[in-house]
Amino acid sequence: MSTIVESDGAGPVARYLALAEKVIVESERVAAGASAFLGSGYEMTERDRVLTGLACKAYGSFRALIEDCRAGRPEAMHHLKTMVEVFIYFYAVTADETDKTADGLVAERVAEQRARRLRRLDPGSPNLRVWEELRDEFRRESVRIDDLAKLAARHGTSTWYAHVYQLACESAHLADLLEWMPSDNGQIRIGENAIAEMGRWKVKTAIGYGIEIVLGLLETITQINIAGLRVDTSAFRAELAAIRDELQKEAQEGGC
Repeated sequence: MSTIVESDGAGPVARYLALAEKVIVESERVAAGASAFLGSGYEMTERDRVLTGLACKAYGSFRALIEDCRAGRPEAMHHLKTMVEVFIYFYAVTADETDKTADGLVAERVAEQRARRLRRLDPGSPNLRVWEELRDEFRRESVRIDDLAKLAARHGTSTWYAHVYQLACESAHLADLLEWMPSDNGQIRIGENAIAEMGRWKVKTAIGYGIEIVLGLLETITQINIAGLRVDTSAFRAELAAIRDELQKEAQEGGC
């Protein structure tokens, strides 16, 4: 199958993918260092556990996003949505040096979400009681978790919510349905046709923001400094800026 990467050559998408692979290597180095530190006898707080879980979830989504971008799939935007959501929660938990926000996240976004599904499908079941008890346990020591938009506004990530999360939601839900409808000449957009017409812009958008999110997480991990890890993202940031400059120039010249 012909992919965006193959047709892009040494263009922006190929450069984004090469940069993403470098960021993956650095992320895995940090993860190995963090694992060694946590295994050395450090007593983790609930905040530590939640932050680590969020970072790992973002990383997993980033790997999936890269694979979709490599194949030119517009579904890369679905993974971007997950990454932005995790990014906003990560900053909210980071801003609270206690366990209260972390506990609230586990109570409302993990235990209560599981319980809500079971209340519909299996009311009164032992499994439901387990999740409700876990929710209640974490609620006792937690602060209230706002909806994502309010949480983003409180913790300096409202721009990410408005410009990136909501954009990614268009593809993750049905707001981009018009793009999938038959064209005026009756052509149905699937497979290569969908990639050619919709994939390019979405791939560039998803991988660019995805890289920026991972760099932001790595920088915040450095600032938290629990494990003494150090990450210098300046070279990554410079390369990201150069690719975006190339894209802007391409757009000004009428490129796709």
